[in-house]
This record gives sequence, structure tokens and C-alpha cells, in this order.
Amino acid sequence: MNDRPLVRGRLFALIVTVTLLTAACGKQEPPQATQPPAVPVKLQNLERAAIRESSELVGSLTAKQRVILASQVDGRIVSISATEGETVRKGQPLIQLQLTEAQEEVNAAVSNINIQKANLDNATAQLRTAQAQEAAAAADVAQKQADLRQQEAEVELAKENLKRAEFLVTEGAESKQLLDERRRDLKTAQAQQDALKQALNASQKNLIAAQQGINAAEAAINREKAAQNQAEAQLGVAQENLSYNRLVAPIDGVVGNIIPKVGDYIEAGQELTNITQNQTLELNLNVPIEQASQLKLGLPIEILDRSGQASVRGKISFIAPQVNRTQQSILAKATFPNNSSLVDEQFVKARVIWSQQPGVLVPTESVSRIAGQDFVFVAQEQTAEDGKTTLVAKQKPVTLGEIQGQAYQVISGIEAGEKLIVSGILNLSDGTPINPDSLTSSKEE
Repeated sequence: MNDRPLVRGRLFALIVTVTLLTAACGKQEPPQATQPPAVPVKLQNLERAAIRESSELVGSLTAKQRVILASQVDGRIVSISATEGETVRKGQPLIQLQLTEAQEEVNAAVSNINIQKANLDNATAQLRTAQAQEAAAAADVAQKQADLRQQEAEVELAKENLKRAEFLVTEGAESKQLLDERRRDLKTAQAQQDALKQALNASQKNLIAAQQGINAAEAAINREKAAQNQAEAQLGVAQENLSYNRLVAPIDGVVGNIIPKVGDYIEAGQELTNITQNQTLELNLNVPIEQASQLKLGLPIEILDRSGQASVRGKISFIAPQVNRTQQSILAKATFPNNSSLVDEQFVKARVIWSQQPGVLVPTESVSRIAGQDFVFVAQEQTAEDGKTTLVAKQKPVTLGEIQGQAYQVISGIEAGEKLIVSGILNLSDGTPINPDSLTSSKEE
């Protein structure tokens, strides 16, 4: 009996069995779907902010106070007491010129004033003497007038006595001798009266002379006062001329470039240096005529630094009443306190804020643009089949306005209160799980 077919059958069965066992042992369960890992992001809670309509313009700064210092006389510089860039106070000496004729003129004027003062003192003494003489003469006149009045009474009495004697003699009651005595008494009284009149006349002349002396002394005083005033005026002129030899700071400020050096001879009117007060600066802006209707006093205005951020703020304080024909613009001015980063005659970029209204701002780095459409991602809660809640990125189309600082103005698409994703947006797509590591307010940005 041939066993070869039986062996072949058994071998085939063994191979099939091994194959089936191998297949059974190598069989695995199908892979289950896995959740992608959450992307770490930063969130920003959107809050309402001031949305501004503004324009950026280039303007120039001018110091409110700036003085060019020039000499008013010719002379040679003997000393310079200030240094370039030094902060000086008003009245502080800066440059000294050599003293020449000006000092001699001052000395002569001072000497002349001393002479005029001595003359005035002498005239004043003469006035006091004349006033004393006038007082004595007036007293003498008064005494003479009193004596004359008394003597006039004596004359009247003598006349009455004479009349009585004449009557008595006529009646035979008295002798003729009494009549002669009364006539002598009257003549004596009249003679004394005449003498007193002459004395009074002399005293009155003395009084007039004393009064004339007073007038003369007063006139002399007036002349000496006028001469003294003239001498003082001459001294003032001489001192002013002398002061021109010393240049002082007319205002508080910073000393600019000092052109001449010690030993240089300068001429009147020659510019020497300048002093600038930079504490307050005035911005000059030429606003295009198209925006003239929006201009008004008090509009907020900002000076921008190199990064576009506001460095100082002010308000429009002046609007020119006429248009610049060449530029077709209107000059507007605003005054700013200097924060030490600005200088006189500097050109700066300024932002005029025409209006402000509430709205929403989103950082520029949170915006992506796809096929001409702007998008942002916001955080939203999503509930899985197992009931667990997770945060995912929700992509939203938005309509944006102008850039305001480092953010876009949002016209539509998102609202205040939503949580904006502000980092890692290149790793996100709609529905990507996220893991926030911080939450800030849009007002803090």
C-alpha cells in the first residue's frame, strides 16, 4: 500500500492548522479615535473701549520762550561764565566785555550827582535862612502895626484934649497956657505917629525882601533839583551803557551754542548765543483744508513716539482764522509740557482725535487674514459625548476698522464680553481644544 498520499494530506492539514493559529494569534482590535492635545493659549476678556476717529499729521515744536542774545555795544570779551547746555536763571551773568569809556562815564556822572547834591543842600540852607528872616520881619511888622494903632489912639485923644482946652479958654475957664500945652501934646503925638508909620514902612520892606529871599531860595532849590535829576538821568544812561558790557540771561532757560570765545572782539548786534526755555512747547500743525470743518478748540491731540505711542497729550488752543494759500491748510496750535524727550524746533508726528465713541478693540496679533477676510479666534465651551466640558477655539469672521495704537477697531463680528485668543493662533483651527494659561482684560493691554 502506498502511504505517500496520506503523508501529503496530513502535511497539508498541518500547514492549514498552523496558518489558522498564526492568523488567530496575530489578530488585534481596531484602533480607537484619539482627542488631539489642547493648544496652550492666552485669553483676553474683551471690554468696551474708546473707539477714536483720528488723523496723524507732522508738525513742528516751538519753545514758548526763546531769546537770541546779542551785544548792544562793541567790545572785547574778557570772560564767559556760562557753559553750553547749562540751565541758567534770569539775571545770571553770562559774558563780560572789557570796560572802557562806559566806566569813566559812570564815574563822571556819580561825581556830578555829588556836586548837585551839595548845591541842593546849600540852596535848602539858604531857604531856611530866608524863612527865618521872613518870620522875624513878619513879627516886626505886626508889632509896628500894633504900636501905630496905639499911637493913632493917642493922637485922637490929643485932638479931643485940644478941643476941650479951646472951649474952656473961650469960656474963660482956663488960661491960654493950657491951650498951648494941648497944642504941643497933639504935635508930639502926631510926630510919634509919623515916626511909627515910617518904621512900619521899613519893616514891611524888610518883610518883602525876606519873602523875595524865600522865592529866590525856592527857585534855586528847583534849579538844583532839576540839575540833580539831569545828573541822575545821565548816571542812568551811563550805567545802562556800562551794563551793556555785561550780558545776563533775560529769561530762565538752557544756554545754546556760544559762538565767540574769550578774547574775541565783537560788534554791536552780533549774535553770541541763545537761551531756550523748553519746559513748555507749542506744537504747530498744518491741518488739511478738507478737515477744517472738524477743527475746534479743545480737541485732544497727542504727540507720538517712534513706536507710535502717545508720549504727551494736550488740546488745541489756537486755530488760525485764515487759510495758508500755498499749502491749502489751516494752522492749529497746542501747548504741551515737555517730558524731556522733546526739543525746540523738532518735527514730530501728532495724532488729532476728532471724535470718540464706545466700541471694541482687538490686538493686531490676534487677527488672521484668509482669502481677503479677517478672522479671530474666541474661546467657547464644548460638551463631549461623555458629558465633559472643554474649551475650544471658535473661528469668527470680523469686520475691522482703523488701527488704534496696537489694536484694530472692530466694526462687527465680536462683542464685548467674549474671550479672545491672543496667542498661538497659527496652531489653531476651528474647534481646536485649547488650554488657557492666562486671562487678561482688554483695558489692561
